[in-house]
Amino acid sequence: MARMDLAEFLTGALAELDQKNLLRRLPDLQNIDIGFSRNTYLGNHFGASGSRLISGNHRLYARLERELSLWKKTAAALVYPAGYMTNLGVISALLDRGDLIILDKLCHASLIDGARLAQADIRVFKHNNPADLEKILRQSRNYKKILVVTESVFSMDGDRAPLAELTALRRQYGFWLLVDEAHAVGVFGESGEGLAGQLGMNGDIDIQIGTFSKAFDGLGGYVCGSRLLIDYLVNKSRAFIYTTALPKIILRKNLANLKKVQSKKQRRKLWKNINYFSARLGIRADSAIIPLLIGDEKKALALAEKLRDEGFIIPAIRYPTVPRGQARLRLTISAETTKRQMNKLLALLNQRRKNRALK
Repeated sequence: MARMDLAEFLTGALAELDQKNLLRRLPDLQNIDIGFSRNTYLGNHFGASGSRLISGNHRLYARLERELSLWKKTAAALVYPAGYMTNLGVISALLDRGDLIILDKLCHASLIDGARLAQADIRVFKHNNPADLEKILRQSRNYKKILVVTESVFSMDGDRAPLAELTALRRQYGFWLLVDEAHAVGVFGESGEGLAGQLGMNGDIDIQIGTFSKAFDGLGGYVCGSRLLIDYLVNKSRAFIYTTALPKIILRKNLANLKKVQSKKQRRKLWKNINYFSARLGIRADSAIIPLLIGDEKKALALAEKLRDEGFIIPAIRYPTVPRGQARLRLTISAETTKRQMNKLLALLNQRRKNRALK
């Protein structure tokens, strides 16, 4: 069966809505002060007062989305109230019964939940294993629409996806590719735009998703892609359509932090700290996330508690967040982590390693 091109699908869906007079566009509410569609019934005006398609749109959204698309080198962008909602809203809007979603085995829960919400068929390929993905693709020739989903940096292991191999398979098999860059933004790329940007692959990825709640230190989520994609999501993504917009103060914060995320100075400090810590712990770090594998859930809890007694908050990550028997402490390094803090933690961890509490 011939695979459906994403642009062809989006164009057809939007044309059908337009023909039925159901096509939605974000309203321009600038210079309009009299509002009889706001949900702020008691007269307060901190929040956005409604969804963006009703009364919650603002010129700050247009500015933020324009800046995001320029930064990610895509045609357009769309902001959601949260990263979790972005994944749910995008995936469930694009796929349906009779379609196929193929996820990396270690994809974040929000990506899995989005796939389940779509009610499409779901397959899972072995973590960061393009050969296993290709095996599934060869067995799935009867699907017109296939979405492959991965993270560029995985949230629990901190390792990087093989984006070059995945984009090569995309060209060969014609599937749509969604990459969640939540943990790559700010860490990779000349201007912190993520791993896809660092590898020069923005044009090979159909859908790029990110969040303002990590390197941005803000609130919200976003999706970047073609103009057709964004127009389609405005009309079809229930998580976007039926939720209240972000307050203006949050939009200003996200805009300001977009400049900070692009800071080369902060990124150099971050990688200096990552390299310092990982070298002295005797491990390789692929990102700012360093998993300290323990295995046994009880031992992981005990070590987390001992570190807490020493002033370190490093919670134990256990099933179902990670597979059974793979409990760990998930440690993250930042540009603001001091050498003194790292040395104190390193001394504690290396002592535990001697006692075989760490793998």
